[in-house]
Amino acid sequence: MTKAYKKIMPFAIAFAVAAVSPTTVLANDDIEGPTLSEIAINRIETSPKGEIIVSADAYDSDGIRSVKAFFQNTENSKTLSIELKETTSSSNAFYRYSGCLKIPENTPEGSYKLKYVILTDTLNNKSRYFDKTELKDDNVYLLNKKLLFSVLKDNTPPTITNCSLSSNQIKPDSKASVFLWAEDYISGVDKATLIFKSKSSNRKLFCNIDKDDLTESGYYKGELKTEKYQPNDSFSLYKAIIYDNAGNKQIYCNSNEKDALPMTLNCSFDAISEQAQDTAAPILKDIYISDKDEDEKDFKYLINIKAEDDVSGIEHISVRFKNKANGRTASAVLSADDYLNGIYSGWLNISKYEPDGIFELENVGLTDNAQNYQAYCPKQDVTEENHKLALEQSLKITVNSGFSTADKTAPVLKGIKIKSDNINI
Repeated sequence: MTKAYKKIMPFAIAFAVAAVSPTTVLANDDIEGPTLSEIAINRIETSPKGEIIVSADAYDSDGIRSVKAFFQNTENSKTLSIELKETTSSSNAFYRYSGCLKIPENTPEGSYKLKYVILTDTLNNKSRYFDKTELKDDNVYLLNKKLLFSVLKDNTPPTITNCSLSSNQIKPDSKASVFLWAEDYISGVDKATLIFKSKSSNRKLFCNIDKDDLTESGYYKGELKTEKYQPNDSFSLYKAIIYDNAGNKQIYCNSNEKDALPMTLNCSFDAISEQAQDTAAPILKDIYISDKDEDEKDFKYLINIKAEDDVSGIEHISVRFKNKANGRTASAVLSADDYLNGIYSGWLNISKYEPDGIFELENVGLTDNAQNYQAYCPKQDVTEENHKLALEQSLKITVNSGFSTADKTAPVLKGIKIKSDNINI
């Protein structure tokens, strides 16, 4: 076997040869580079912004420092390169070295073939494997495997084929694994959001999955977490949204969303709780303004709210005022951190450029830690459809800014200058 045309040796054989006489070769006598025994890619088509997994097996008695692979466009000199990293023993990887070749957005379409691979051991000895070569130098070998992939435009959204859970019963404040099978044959799956909805209420639980959650078994593994005060309930997969690396999106649901496909996957679980059930929303007792202040930009009004919740406690309260004359609104959100001596207090800010007028209390929404929600509005706005309760009092804020209309004109950039003496090059 000549050095110039040494074929890729099977990994098992290369390992066996090296293991026959480990004591006869000193590290200082090693002048040969590593041996490449296998190299592979996980897909033959991708797109700009897509990804390809490149994997390899290689051996060197002194250890390998780096494995670099170079792919070249068959029509021009455009080259894509990647350095492979050693896989961990816990990753269950099929190959010893692996890496994700990210395709830049401006990559020309076309076919890309494996042009050469460069391996370097810990003594800085190199070996080079080319797809074809006339060189007679030492440590220059011939690749006996042709790898080729195509970069194409990807206008096709990914598809979801199956979904399951690690358990069909989940306790409050607990986690379950979500297994998602999804495919995208060109650019690859980027991310997905799964929405599980209660069968008896409007409660929703979310599971977010991205490309890094792909397992060696070919499915994506995410995590679903139930709430701390989750009551007994049944949930099923209500909606799924999935994206590929090219930005194509597919929605699965049984509503009338545009371009959505029907949700046909049967993925559900029961939330099982042994604690006291919190199914009642918080109750609003009182709301009033106790102070007024201002700073350079805003008028400030101190909102005070008395409210209570029977089990889990209040998570947050939203307050909204509306100027009926022009439809403009002002809002504030109070959280559990704003609670002191039985009162939730927080500042509502209104810009000093807000037009003159009267803002009336339009809505107060209370949410507890079990995600029970109740909204309150003026009596005349209560309907069967909005499920709101009537506010027992009215509340108004009068703004006297001196402006009759709102400023709806964006700033205009006239120019920009850079002082060179302030730039360090």
